[in-house]
Amino acid sequence: MAEYTRRPLVSLTVSDFIPTRLSLEKELMKWFSLAESWQAIVLIDEADIFLERRSSNANSVAKNGLVSG
Repeated sequence: MAEYTRRPLVSLTVSDFIPTRLSLEKELMKWFSLAESWQAIVLIDEADIFLERRSSNANSVAKNGLVSG
């Protein structure tokens, strides 16, 4: 899509974000603001982790934080 529209591509992965809810929101806002100023398209690889259902597993605290963010 970026190539077709001749716009810059900002490619991010989940590892580019700090795994806490408040920091995640701040990081996303930073990247979206940057992309807006560049008129870029944002690709978040592995974005499905943000869309997963929360888990009741005690070992999933960090993942649940990402999902809730």
